[in-house]
Amino acid sequence: MCYSGSKLFFGMRSISTSLCGDHGKCVNDLMGGFSCVCDPGYTGKYCHENINDCLSSPCKNGGTCVDGLNSFQCFCQEGWEGRFCQINKNDCDPNPCQNNGSCIDAIADYICNCKDQWKGKNCNSRHFHCDLSTCQNGGTCIDMGDTFRCHCKSGWEGHTCQIAKNPSCHSNPCLNGGTCVNIGTSFLCICREGYEGPLCQYDSDDCNPNPCHNNGTCIDGVNWFMCKCSEGFIGPDCRININECASSPCAQGSTCVDEIGTYRCICPSYLTGKHCNISLLPADSSDYCVWKGQVHPENSIWNDGCNGCICVKGKVHCTQMWCGPRLCDLDPNSTKRLCSPGQACVPVSSDACFTPPCRPHGKCVLSDNSSEALSQELIPDEKCVPNNAVLSNNCAKITLFFDKSKMFHGILVEEICSQVRKLPLSYMLMNNRSKDMIIVLCGVKFNEEDSIEVTISTTGRPTIETFHVVSNITKKIADLISRKHHNTTILNGVMEVKS
Repeated sequence: MCYSGSKLFFGMRSISTSLCGDHGKCVNDLMGGFSCVCDPGYTGKYCHENINDCLSSPCKNGGTCVDGLNSFQCFCQEGWEGRFCQINKNDCDPNPCQNNGSCIDAIADYICNCKDQWKGKNCNSRHFHCDLSTCQNGGTCIDMGDTFRCHCKSGWEGHTCQIAKNPSCHSNPCLNGGTCVNIGTSFLCICREGYEGPLCQYDSDDCNPNPCHNNGTCIDGVNWFMCKCSEGFIGPDCRININECASSPCAQGSTCVDEIGTYRCICPSYLTGKHCNISLLPADSSDYCVWKGQVHPENSIWNDGCNGCICVKGKVHCTQMWCGPRLCDLDPNSTKRLCSPGQACVPVSSDACFTPPCRPHGKCVLSDNSSEALSQELIPDEKCVPNNAVLSNNCAKITLFFDKSKMFHGILVEEICSQVRKLPLSYMLMNNRSKDMIIVLCGVKFNEEDSIEVTISTTGRPTIETFHVVSNITKKIADLISRKHHNTTILNGVMEVKS
């Protein structure tokens, strides 16, 4: 399988690895394996083989095909041209026939039909077949009465020495699949990838420079290399540090620190041992509770985000209040409200600002399906949202009327709602042990910019029990705000509460 990447939705991965070399991309499949999607011009399991575009013999009329990367080039025989050497070069353009002679094109040659007793290759002689242009490429013309013969220089042949013999490639001098191209009386070897040298006789050193990271050893092959990685590293070029913490070797509540070829467990105060699996606490667990790596005495109360928790007879009981979205600043230079790693700050609507002007802001959105992501992205009942609430056994609402002159500028509606959610926690901790989550939402009331409508609902089915839960929490919130029994300056601007 591919070794690195970032999680996306539905468990898929975006891969960033060199397993498929420089010419492919690695893709995980659902069975735990992988496949390489090759760039154009490459094939093979690891995309290391250059596709031979010359296999179909695209070059016509004796042309020589030279394979390239997802391409090929044709070196044409004399007299032919075009991408595939399919065009007979017009040797009659311009017309070489003198003295009104007409030209007939041939293959790498031409024939002149002479007039008025003219003769010779180009109709420029009246008495002899031979002139300076009868034989080409330095050939010597021999007049034989009614005809002539050309004595060609080395490397040329044909009736007028117009065809290059070029015997230099006849012996196939290019090794290891190299392509021989005639150049006059010499030749040039076009080497396959992975070979070099005048005759393609040398294997290119794919290990120079050394592609293996982290002291990996490079083993050279023909147009490939293999890295033998040092302990603690994997991957085609040994870039990937093996995460020894991936198997979660440290006991719950401890922290695993990945190191080169090993790992280290950091234990909380009540655990010890290499894997933090040895408890230092008394055997009787009814006198304390362990919560997220911390030990809490019996009957102690603490906050966990927007919720409250209590230790009762060794068991932890926490309120079930939805904490709402996490706010963040869109200003890239801000250092105040930031999202956690793996989160993105997404803009929200402009009506989220209650006392303008507000800094550009948004909410943090997680990119995985963790329980934290699901709790933050929880979609409430559409029948119990501000300005559209239908009162029922599972839905109640109150309206808060503010005097904005008593409030600071730059306060967001969600900041007010966050404080409202904390008000009933003490009551819920002592009186409400419902497993259903409590949803508190806030929104500016239609056509009343100084008022906020608050809706209270649960994730459970509407029943008499949920009615009592919602009703009691709603009354508690309204009572605490009305009597100013809260510790937040944001809610000091409330002038009136209506149920």
